[in-house]
Amino acid sequence: MQRRGRSGFAAVFVVAVVLCPVPRASAQMADEEAVVRVVHDLFDGMRDKDTTKIRGVFAPGATLASAGRDSVAYSTAESFVMAIGRATAHLDERVWDWEVRIDGNLAMLWTKYDILTDGNFSHCGVDAFHLHKSSAGWKIFHLADSRRWDPGCWRYPGRE
Repeated sequence: MQRRGRSGFAAVFVVAVVLCPVPRASAQMADEEAVVRVVHDLFDGMRDKDTTKIRGVFAPGATLASAGRDSVAYSTAESFVMAIGRATAHLDERVWDWEVRIDGNLAMLWTKYDILTDGNFSHCGVDAFHLHKSSAGWKIFHLADSRRWDPGCWRYPGRE
């Protein structure tokens, strides 16, 4: 009789352990989807030259950095927004193969990208986003990129 009680407890314990992470995993997936949505909103805003939409994805004081061969060029999110608003060319930055990592209110999204300028391939690289979650939702506080123009530069899958 004693043995049967222990096996029943063990079964309940195993079920509890298996089921408890489900709400957390679901919340994690929702956060990952929200982080990806912020990045897509940025690039939708770029394509549409919608400076309000672009501003909306950045946290106050956000910075950008572009890693060159021998140096890193820094700028502010606001100067980026203004440059997109003044651009005469149509810019289409396409991202894929992303990885999202989240710990509490900090997220990182690493993704491959390529850019078309007026429909013509310009360059490729990697974007590395850092985001913070507050009561306003996920916002980008830092964006760094690499830029490549070499012949082996990757292209957005399934197009051209």
